[in-house]
Amino acid sequence: MRIYGTTKGKNGEIMEGSWIAVKNEEFETIYETVSDENGKYELELPGGHYPFLLAVRDYAVENLEYWCQNINLTEDLELNVRIDSIEIYGLHGFRVKGGFKQLMVYFRPMSLKKQQKGEKDLCPEIKKLCVLVDGQEAKVLLTNRVQEQVEEGTLGAYLVQVDMTGDSYQWNRLDVEIWDDEENFGSATIFED
Repeated sequence: MRIYGTTKGKNGEIMEGSWIAVKNEEFETIYETVSDENGKYELELPGGHYPFLLAVRDYAVENLEYWCQNINLTEDLELNVRIDSIEIYGLHGFRVKGGFKQLMVYFRPMSLKKQQKGEKDLCPEIKKLCVLVDGQEAKVLLTNRVQEQVEEGTLGAYLVQVDMTGDSYQWNRLDVEIWDDEENFGSATIFED
Protein backbone atom coordinates (compact mmCIF):
# COMPACT_ATOMS: atom_id res chain seq x y z
CA MET A 1 0.00 0.00 0.00
CA ARG A 2 1.04 3.59 -0.28
CA ILE A 3 0.60 7.07 1.11
CA TYR A 4 1.10 9.65 -1.62
CA GLY A 5 0.33 13.24 -2.47
CA THR A 6 1.74 16.69 -3.08
CA THR A 7 3.50 19.10 -0.74
CA LYS A 8 2.68 22.76 -1.24
CA GLY A 9 3.05 26.07 0.53
CA LYS A 10 0.19 28.15 1.90
CA ASN A 11 -0.54 29.73 -1.49
CA GLY A 12 -0.31 26.50 -3.48
CA GLU A 13 3.34 26.86 -4.49
CA ILE A 14 5.19 23.56 -5.01
CA MET A 15 7.40 22.54 -2.07
CA GLU A 16 10.15 20.50 -3.73
CA GLY A 17 12.50 18.77 -1.28
CA SER A 18 10.02 18.47 1.59
CA TRP A 19 10.77 15.68 4.06
CA ILE A 20 7.83 13.36 4.70
CA ALA A 21 8.17 10.88 7.55
CA VAL A 22 5.94 8.26 9.14
CA LYS A 23 6.65 7.88 12.85
CA ASN A 24 5.75 5.30 15.48
CA GLU A 25 4.38 5.95 19.00
CA GLU A 26 7.88 6.82 20.23
CA PHE A 27 8.22 9.42 17.42
CA GLU A 28 10.89 7.31 15.73
CA THR A 29 10.99 7.56 11.94
CA ILE A 30 9.97 4.23 10.38
CA TYR A 31 9.38 5.34 6.75
CA GLU A 32 10.55 8.48 5.00
CA THR A 33 10.89 10.14 1.63
CA VAL A 34 11.48 13.54 0.02
CA SER A 35 9.12 15.28 -2.40
CA ASP A 36 10.29 15.61 -6.01
CA GLU A 37 10.58 18.72 -8.22
CA ASN A 38 6.77 18.72 -8.62
CA GLY A 39 6.17 18.46 -4.87
CA LYS A 40 5.01 14.85 -5.30
CA TYR A 41 5.86 12.15 -2.78
CA GLU A 42 5.06 8.48 -2.32
CA LEU A 43 5.68 6.07 0.55
CA GLU A 44 5.32 2.31 0.08
CA LEU A 45 4.40 0.63 3.36
CA PRO A 46 2.37 -2.31 4.65
CA GLY A 47 -1.20 -1.87 5.78
CA GLY A 48 -1.66 -1.11 9.45
CA HIS A 49 -1.93 1.67 11.99
CA TYR A 50 0.51 4.57 11.79
CA PRO A 51 0.20 7.12 14.60
CA PHE A 52 2.04 10.03 12.98
CA LEU A 53 3.05 11.46 9.62
CA LEU A 54 4.84 14.76 9.31
CA ALA A 55 5.93 16.92 6.39
CA VAL A 56 8.33 19.85 6.50
CA ARG A 57 10.93 21.79 4.54
CA ASP A 58 13.42 24.27 5.99
CA TYR A 59 12.35 23.41 9.55
CA ALA A 60 12.51 26.33 12.02
CA VAL A 61 14.06 28.57 9.33
CA GLU A 62 11.09 29.16 7.01
CA ASN A 63 8.51 26.58 8.07
CA LEU A 64 7.19 24.38 10.84
CA GLU A 65 5.68 20.91 10.47
CA TYR A 66 2.40 19.63 9.06
CA TRP A 67 1.15 16.72 11.20
CA CYS A 68 -1.30 13.91 10.43
CA GLN A 69 -2.36 11.44 13.12
CA ASN A 70 -4.09 8.05 13.43
CA ILE A 71 -3.62 6.75 9.90
CA ASN A 72 -5.31 3.35 9.63
CA LEU A 73 -3.96 2.23 6.27
CA THR A 74 -6.31 -0.31 4.66
CA GLU A 75 -5.98 1.07 1.12
CA ASP A 76 -3.88 3.67 -0.70
CA LEU A 77 -4.22 7.09 0.91
CA GLU A 78 -3.83 10.41 -0.91
CA LEU A 79 -2.65 13.04 1.54
CA ASN A 80 -1.94 16.47 0.06
CA VAL A 81 -0.22 18.74 2.55
CA ARG A 82 0.37 22.49 2.89
CA ILE A 83 3.33 23.79 4.85
CA ASP A 84 4.05 27.25 6.27
CA SER A 85 5.26 28.91 9.45
CA ILE A 86 2.53 27.72 11.85
CA GLU A 87 2.44 24.17 13.22
CA ILE A 88 -0.81 22.74 14.54
CA TYR A 89 0.24 20.38 17.32
CA GLY A 90 -1.86 17.97 19.37
CA LEU A 91 -4.94 18.04 17.13
CA HIS A 92 -7.85 16.01 18.52
CA GLY A 93 -11.55 15.83 17.76
CA PHE A 94 -14.13 14.43 20.16
CA ARG A 95 -17.88 14.35 20.60
CA VAL A 96 -19.53 15.43 23.83
CA LYS A 97 -22.10 12.71 24.57
CA GLY A 98 -25.72 13.78 24.88
CA GLY A 99 -27.45 16.97 23.87
CA PHE A 100 -26.28 19.15 21.03
CA LYS A 101 -24.68 17.47 18.00
CA GLN A 102 -21.22 18.97 18.03
CA LEU A 103 -17.61 18.10 17.52
CA MET A 104 -15.05 19.62 19.86
CA VAL A 105 -11.67 20.28 18.23
CA TYR A 106 -8.56 20.85 20.36
CA PHE A 107 -5.13 21.93 19.12
CA ARG A 108 -2.06 23.88 20.20
CA PRO A 109 -0.67 25.98 17.34
CA MET A 110 2.92 27.21 17.36
CA SER A 111 4.18 30.22 15.41
CA LEU A 112 7.68 30.24 13.94
CA LYS A 113 7.68 34.05 14.06
CA LYS A 114 7.01 33.97 17.82
CA GLN A 115 9.71 31.33 18.29
CA GLN A 116 12.23 33.44 16.37
CA LYS A 117 11.40 36.44 18.59
CA GLY A 118 12.13 34.32 21.68
CA GLU A 119 8.57 34.43 23.03
CA LYS A 120 7.64 31.74 25.56
CA ASP A 121 4.04 31.24 24.42
CA LEU A 122 4.20 30.36 20.72
CA CYS A 123 0.41 30.31 20.23
CA PRO A 124 -0.70 32.82 17.57
CA GLU A 125 -3.94 34.76 17.57
CA ILE A 126 -6.14 33.13 14.95
CA LYS A 127 -7.50 35.50 12.30
CA LYS A 128 -9.15 32.80 10.16
CA LEU A 129 -10.04 29.20 10.93
CA CYS A 130 -11.35 26.48 8.61
CA VAL A 131 -12.45 23.06 9.88
CA LEU A 132 -13.16 20.30 7.35
CA VAL A 133 -15.02 17.18 8.45
CA ASP A 134 -14.63 14.41 5.87
CA GLY A 135 -13.71 17.01 3.25
CA GLN A 136 -16.69 19.31 3.91
CA GLU A 137 -16.28 22.70 5.58
CA ALA A 138 -18.03 22.65 8.96
CA LYS A 139 -19.66 25.61 10.65
CA VAL A 140 -17.54 26.84 13.55
CA LEU A 141 -19.81 27.75 16.46
CA LEU A 142 -17.26 28.91 19.05
CA THR A 143 -13.51 29.42 19.15
CA ASN A 144 -12.08 29.44 22.67
CA ARG A 145 -8.48 30.28 23.47
CA VAL A 146 -7.43 28.15 26.45
CA GLN A 147 -4.27 27.46 28.43
CA GLU A 148 -2.44 24.15 28.60
CA GLN A 149 -0.20 23.44 31.60
CA VAL A 150 3.33 22.31 30.70
CA GLU A 151 6.46 21.89 32.82
CA GLU A 152 7.66 25.43 32.07
CA GLY A 153 4.29 27.11 32.79
CA THR A 154 1.37 27.44 30.39
CA LEU A 155 0.98 27.58 26.63
CA GLY A 156 -1.93 28.88 24.59
CA ALA A 157 -4.19 26.43 22.76
CA TYR A 158 -7.66 26.42 21.19
CA LEU A 159 -10.86 24.52 21.87
CA VAL A 160 -13.26 24.92 18.95
CA GLN A 161 -16.92 23.85 18.81
CA VAL A 162 -18.10 22.67 15.38
CA ASP A 163 -21.71 22.06 14.30
CA MET A 164 -22.49 18.41 13.50
CA THR A 165 -26.27 18.70 13.07
CA GLY A 166 -26.27 17.38 9.49
CA ASP A 167 -27.13 13.87 8.40
CA SER A 168 -24.33 12.17 10.29
CA TYR A 169 -22.83 12.54 13.73
CA GLN A 170 -19.89 10.36 12.67
CA TRP A 171 -16.60 11.47 11.17
CA ASN A 172 -13.53 9.80 9.74
CA ARG A 173 -11.18 12.64 8.78
CA LEU A 174 -10.73 16.04 10.40
CA ASP A 175 -8.62 18.80 8.82
CA VAL A 176 -7.86 22.14 10.45
CA GLU A 177 -6.40 25.17 8.68
CA ILE A 178 -5.53 28.44 10.44
CA TRP A 179 -4.17 31.87 9.51
CA ASP A 180 -2.84 34.47 11.92
CA ASP A 181 -3.07 38.26 11.58
CA GLU A 182 0.10 38.32 9.43
CA GLU A 183 -1.31 35.65 7.05
CA ASN A 184 1.01 32.94 8.38
CA PHE A 185 -0.64 29.55 7.83
CA GLY A 186 -0.77 26.11 9.42
CA SER A 187 -2.69 22.90 8.78
CA ALA A 188 -3.05 19.44 10.29
CA THR A 189 -5.13 16.28 9.86
CA ILE A 190 -6.37 13.55 12.17
CA PHE A 191 -8.33 10.39 11.46
CA GLU A 192 -10.80 9.11 14.06
CA ASP A 193 -9.58 6.20 16.20
